[in-house]
Amino acid sequence: MVHTGEKFQLRTDTLSLPGGPELDKDIVDHPGSVVIIPVTDSGEIVLIQQWRPAIGKYSIELPSGTREHGETVSETAERELREETGLSSDSMHHIGSLYPLTGYSTERSEVFLARRLERAPLPQDTLEDIHTVLQSLDGVWRLIRDNEIDDALTVAAMAYVATRWQDMVPGLWSASA
Repeated sequence: MVHTGEKFQLRTDTLSLPGGPELDKDIVDHPGSVVIIPVTDSGEIVLIQQWRPAIGKYSIELPSGTREHGETVSETAERELREETGLSSDSMHHIGSLYPLTGYSTERSEVFLARRLERAPLPQDTLEDIHTVLQSLDGVWRLIRDNEIDDALTVAAMAYVATRWQDMVPGLWSASA
């Protein structure tokens, strides 16, 4: 173990391929995360615009966050939705999972679709500066295409469910979905 931080640990593993040299590889041990696709009754997606100090700019993203010790992924999804959007959902559906950073992280992100949203804010985390942004499904795809959404977890979650919208919620969006 090289470093233990608030959200994850960093370790260095010594690895080798058959017949190859041994090499050290840094691995981020991550407790897992969630990403939520909140959909309003009118079919708009609730995105957030959040200041990201690591890249020194605001990022447009789906609400997401790291699991806290002892939380189920469903509890994390509900907490993060409330903290980041001020909304809760009584129709939160787990629709799959993905690994956003397989090259150096154990993080597995659980993807949720949230409907029937109601106002139920929780305080934002310290040092968070978050604002909500409503977009149509076509608007989200335009923002991705124009590289205005460049958050990998958001792009991956949208791509993950792109072919499944109608199966998950028949009639929710038009044929362009």
